[in-house]
Amino acid sequence: MRKDLFLVLGSVTMLGCMPVPVPSGNVNDTDTDTQSNIDTEFEPEPDPEPESTTESETETETETETETETETETETETETNPTDCDNLPSLPVDYDIMYGFSTAEDFTFDELGNMVAVKSGNLARMDYDGDVVDIISPGFGEMAGTSILADGDIVIANPNNGRVLRVTSEGGQTNILTGVSYPNGVTVGPEGYVYVSGHNDGEIFKVDPDTSEYEIIANGIGGANGMAFSPDGQTLYVCSFWTSRIYRIPRDGNGGWENKELIGTYGWGGLDGLNVDECGYLYVTEYIQGKVWRIDPTKNNPDGEIVAELPSSWIPNLHWGRGPSNPQFDGFQGNVLYVADRDQGRVFALQVGVESTPQVYDQ
Repeated sequence: MRKDLFLVLGSVTMLGCMPVPVPSGNVNDTDTDTQSNIDTEFEPEPDPEPESTTESETETETETETETETETETETETETNPTDCDNLPSLPVDYDIMYGFSTAEDFTFDELGNMVAVKSGNLARMDYDGDVVDIISPGFGEMAGTSILADGDIVIANPNNGRVLRVTSEGGQTNILTGVSYPNGVTVGPEGYVYVSGHNDGEIFKVDPDTSEYEIIANGIGGANGMAFSPDGQTLYVCSFWTSRIYRIPRDGNGGWENKELIGTYGWGGLDGLNVDECGYLYVTEYIQGKVWRIDPTKNNPDGEIVAELPSSWIPNLHWGRGPSNPQFDGFQGNVLYVADRDQGRVFALQVGVESTPQVYDQ
């Protein structure tokens, strides 16, 4: 949704082509036109082994194999070591600024790690440098919430005509929901249903993307906007743009939903995008203030923490990358939270050090 509000942006220090470490809460200015090339070294094939070996050589080889297996096991344990949710990185976090992306309201990441959003009027896939690698469907105008189904189809809301579209990889379009008064937020639940927030009427829709059958699971959330599920999929969180409130909608255990519950009120207004990390914390954008909040939803009306204050007056949505959580990886990393800057088509990469709740194609 276009909000004709402006904020004079503070100055940002421009650094070199690659991000460099800075004190916590500061910004690295990254030139996304630069790509790193990683050379792969190949070892020559070993000489043929002799037909017989001495006992000493055999023992040495066995010891070496054992050491290698131990190293491999250690590396595997390191890679799968769970996040310590009680010791997350201190706040505020560092962030980088990435250029050349999109001024779209929302975006998502596909199963290959590409960013998917409307750019220059086309629904497209973009790489880590903001370059379009594939146009999924041309001729898109103003769009809002964007998400992805397990089969790779994109779900996107059109607030201008009250429709939610399903777009295939070949560009085919199908209406899965119509007649919504300003469909805004879109997310896909762990069971594959699409959830849509009706901004003007405050209704939350649960939609079958295959049959277009739907039900309204909650109402009375004026300015309903961003939505996301808890890690166990049992609670849907919704934020209100009009009131700065965040609600939870729990499942009732019988295939239905309980009444919405107020978690708290945060900021001065304009809560927009919402997402959840693997530890269950909520991350919410306050668009006019340029703030990203982290909130513990297990407490009623808790004091939220500021993850970052960004030099933008329009940060509508935020999503985790789909690549490895490795700083050497030249792509959208899994433990980095990416925030859209609709003012200038930039992306803020927040070094939150924790991954998202599982995505639909991770189930």
